[in-house]
Amino acid sequence: MKRVCGSSADRITNLPVNVIQQILMFLPIKHAAKTSTLSTRWRHHWRSIPKLVFDRSPAKGMRLMKSLSIFLTEICRSSCFPAQLVIVSHKYKLHSSLFSCLQLNRLGLEHCEFRQPSWFVGFSKLTVLLLSDVTLPSDFCENFLVKCPMLKDLRLIDCDGLSNLNIVAPCLERFCFTYRDLQKICFKCTPVLYLVGFRLCRNLENTADMVALLASLPALQKFSVDFGLPQHLAVGDSDFPSRLPTPLHRLELLHTRNLDFSILKAAHFFVCLIISSPNLRELTIKLHRSQSYQPTDSAATTSIGSLLEAEYRPGSGNRFLQQLRVFKMEECLGTKVELDLVKFVLATGPVLERVHIPPLHKLTSEKIIAFMKEIMKYKRISKEAVVIYESK
Repeated sequence: MKRVCGSSADRITNLPVNVIQQILMFLPIKHAAKTSTLSTRWRHHWRSIPKLVFDRSPAKGMRLMKSLSIFLTEICRSSCFPAQLVIVSHKYKLHSSLFSCLQLNRLGLEHCEFRQPSWFVGFSKLTVLLLSDVTLPSDFCENFLVKCPMLKDLRLIDCDGLSNLNIVAPCLERFCFTYRDLQKICFKCTPVLYLVGFRLCRNLENTADMVALLASLPALQKFSVDFGLPQHLAVGDSDFPSRLPTPLHRLELLHTRNLDFSILKAAHFFVCLIISSPNLRELTIKLHRSQSYQPTDSAATTSIGSLLEAEYRPGSGNRFLQQLRVFKMEECLGTKVELDLVKFVLATGPVLERVHIPPLHKLTSEKIIAFMKEIMKYKRISKEAVVIYESK
């Protein structure tokens, strides 16, 4: 190593700790560990890396997981703990040593069985928790989440093990989930939760539960709902009310996926959201399109435009879409139902700026031209409204 002029130390040894950690973060764990042989001062730097990632390479995954408990035990004995830990491998039982890393602020787990030890006192600094394909214990909310008081971002993707999800997280700001067998979800203390995204699942379409769920989100600003498999909504209790008992005054962005106009309950849920969101600024709809789907304008297909128009009647006091600036509808097939919705949005949005129509799939050039010509005829209450067809 090249010596620094006038000093017996070398340049690498004198690097600031934060610079050394940044360097080590770009190295695979096994190479980062080997830097302990560089000098006495470097011996323990690798154990204080702010982020650890265990790769799930098929050839190395099992060997890594067998050594994981030894590795975690070793770093937990030192005074330096990783601030971020991401473990990705084939399904395994999570080792209890992980719960000794009390300085964690970000934790991501995939394909594992989550079991916390009885002595776990909590992750007081954890702000981000990402779980994918993780089997959770029935007391996950009561005995783990409540011990993470600073949690801001929670994502549960394709997890299982819970039937009810009762969330008490006073600092939670973002929550996203797609859950296999969830029956009920309840937000008991989430006063600053502003972003929520989820997929409706087989047991989560009860009208009363959905109304209660939305009513418990006073700070909601961005809401994304995936209708998943629309046939799940074809059965169940009565339709959604025309509006929520507590309006979503702060909701500005609404994004729906897999919305099927032929499912009455889904249509009413969508209309209920629109009418209950007086300050909506951006609305995106991605329609459900299966490979066998054929466009239809039959009487069985719900006209969302007509449903909205019925609620917008003069003297009703319902003046929604007054703040809407951007409207986007994806996966269009040029049906009358789709045209009716575009027509309504153009006729009622006084500050509307853009209407986006992405490429119309499975349509001939003639039908696309006819579709766009029809839209161009519609009255626009906003002088700034522009219809944008995003060609392929």
